[in-house]
Amino acid sequence: MTETEATIYLITCALHKKKPNPEDVPDLDELLRFAMRQSVAALLGKLLTDNNLLGGGDREAWNELFFKNLRKTLAFDAERKKLEAALDNAGIRHAPLKGIVLNRLYPVYGMREFADNDILVDDNRQSDLRCIMADLGYQLTHFSQEVDLSFHKEPFFNFELHHRLFADKKRLTALNDYYSDVHSKLLPAGSSAYAYRFSDEDFYIYICAHAYKHYTGSGIGVRQLMDIYLYRQKIPTDAAYVTRELQTLGILSFVRQLESLADKLFSPEQPFSEDSLTAGEQQLFAHSMGHSVYGSLEQFYNSQITDYLDAQGGGRQRYCLHRLFPDIRDYKDTHPVFYRHKVLRPLFYVYRPFYSLFTNRAKLMKELQSVAKYRSKKEK
Repeated sequence: MTETEATIYLITCALHKKKPNPEDVPDLDELLRFAMRQSVAALLGKLLTDNNLLGGGDREAWNELFFKNLRKTLAFDAERKKLEAALDNAGIRHAPLKGIVLNRLYPVYGMREFADNDILVDDNRQSDLRCIMADLGYQLTHFSQEVDLSFHKEPFFNFELHHRLFADKKRLTALNDYYSDVHSKLLPAGSSAYAYRFSDEDFYIYICAHAYKHYTGSGIGVRQLMDIYLYRQKIPTDAAYVTRELQTLGILSFVRQLESLADKLFSPEQPFSEDSLTAGEQQLFAHSMGHSVYGSLEQFYNSQITDYLDAQGGGRQRYCLHRLFPDIRDYKDTHPVFYRHKVLRPLFYVYRPFYSLFTNRAKLMKELQSVAKYRSKKEK
């Protein structure tokens, strides 16, 4: 068993609450690096400590990885209830997205790690949402007229309130067409007059579409494969309907490959072997294992450049000009002083590169490297 296969073996044991063979536990330092990169440290920490596979300081450290995420999950659930009550009082429809639902599929509460909570809300209520979140102690951290509002409150609360599921990008055209009237796909949740949810089938279709968005953007990690696997194992759906809708979206072959790979990775009956993968599955497996839970920065910037040039035309020079001299309206929430005072706006274009250099130096350098390597379809 290779170290990669041993790591997948441990994840499979955690997903099925099976005790691993102690001799199959890989090097703990390597395992920890992988777990932190892929956001599966809580899951593996719970497995290793519950089955007494660690001793001394290692046991304490891995145990804390799980309990840290458990405390965070409990705090988010309580905080989300406050937000949902505020949305109800304001008459704003809301439906849970992504991890809020997927978290319940894992064998132990608190096993699935996450960065934020995503909620679908009514369109054209952005000003009301800002007031609600301000009243709850949140600061706006990101505003997208296209897709969502992002809010943060210490120590770790992040909420993304979506009025649309996907950004207007050429590679996501079919997804945006399909979800152009997303609220028509929702059902009453029953907890309040304004609480809604997707049907089990439509939620699965949505998480597959979301995985496709990430795969064609920055990439995906092992957690997306775990989510796909657990959903199919635990939630019965109308297979014919799901197949038909995935075909309409144009992502059926992608999803079938995801499903096949997930089954081979996490099936409790057949231990995973890389030799069992098809060529396409091997490529997808290497892609998901080789980066973080959110893919790679290099792929993200490559996708960002392509998205911009697909929409605007031109080449790398045009993209560079766009990044050096962006529309100030895109920064009215993150840099309000420059937006409000027109006399200061020329300084914004001087301030912004230096701000990025000192606050996001690694990302800035990675973007510059990606621009230097980028080749358009015409150049290839």
